[in-house]
This record gives sequence, structure tokens and C-alpha cells, in this order.
Amino acid sequence: MKFLLIPDNQDLRSGLRAFFEKSQGHSLRAIESPQEISSLEKEEFPDFIFLSPPFGEMHETEILGFPFAKVKTENSKPEFYEARQGKALEDLENTPTQSYLERVQSIVASTYETPNGEYLSEMTGSDPELKREMLLILQAQFLEAREKIPYFYSQSENEPLIQIIHKAVSKFSILGMQFAFNLLKNVETYLKEGKKINPPTIERVNKCFDTANEFIEQQLR
Repeated sequence: MKFLLIPDNQDLRSGLRAFFEKSQGHSLRAIESPQEISSLEKEEFPDFIFLSPPFGEMHETEILGFPFAKVKTENSKPEFYEARQGKALEDLENTPTQSYLERVQSIVASTYETPNGEYLSEMTGSDPELKREMLLILQAQFLEAREKIPYFYSQSENEPLIQIIHKAVSKFSILGMQFAFNLLKNVETYLKEGKKINPPTIERVNKCFDTANEFIEQQLR
């Protein structure tokens, strides 16, 4: 796994680097200035990002769509907060390296969620034709969104982009895709506020639609 650290001070940077040196198969890169974030190429983006003030507060928009945890220091001891839930994860002093990495991996994995048909089955009951009809409706909307979102984004046409995201966002909850639902809601809010959405975030949005469409195709076979 690749990690990116956006630190607020040298002590935190050094402490985290020492922590991750204990792990195998993981790499940590520290950002030395806020300007470095915007210079990252898409393929360089990590699996997980650690944020701490002031850089984190300034650049949440630019990393929207990537799993990240906020880092706070209390009495020189770093504590981590999962951004989406706003609750403390662990503190490094009392957490074995592997346990913390497993917690981080679970957060990362949640961004590549697997759809399920439980809620859809509750909606349609024992009627297979109704379920198929619902799946076809969802498929048509997701395919349309998947086609149009990259185009509207490339043309900087925010209003139609907002409309098509708004139309599709609630449909993800039908497939149990809570992260996709939250991501698209955040993207919609950011666009309405006139904030810039970065290309990697749009890639993650597209991935949500691809995952949903693959699931629907399987269900329709």
C-alpha cells in the first residue's frame, strides 16, 4: 500500500516515518509543501492519505474521493481521525503497527465496496419481473451517467454535471453502495459551491458507476 503524509511539523513527519519503517510492503511519502499536492500525477496518488493542519484544511477539496484520515497532535502524540466518520482511530503509541495498518486497509477497502441486492430484494419482494425492471431502470441511469460525466467534466460544464450526479446519487443506496453515495453527494456539494474537483476524484466517481453496472449485468444474466 502507498501512503501519503501531509504533515504539520517535522516531529510528526519523523514519527510517522519511523512507525511505517516497521511495516513491510508499505511505503510512505511525505509532502513538504501544499504546492506538491497539485503537482502529483494521477498514477502517483496513494491508497491512503494522512492529513494534518494546516495543509489538510487547505487541500481537502483536491483529494476528495480518496480515503484519508486527519492527524491531530495532543501533547506531541499523534492521534488519527477517520475523516468520513469524525472519530478517533488509534493513537500510535499504544497500537501495534500491524493492527493499525489493518485498520487503515479496512478503510481503503471500503472505498472499493461490493454492491449487494438486499435492499432491492426488499423493495421488489418475490416478484422477479419487478426486480428485473428495477435493475434495467438503474442500468439505464448509470450507463447514461457514466457516459456523460467524463464529457461534462472535460468541458467544465458544471450545471449539467451537477444535474446528472444529483439524479444518480440516491440510486447507489439501492445497491448498498454507501461510499459511492457519500462520494457523489460530496462531489455534488463541492460543485454547487463552485469548488474544483480533481481528475482522480472523477476517476473514482467513474469507478463507482463501473462497479454498479458490472453488478447489474451479473444480476440480469
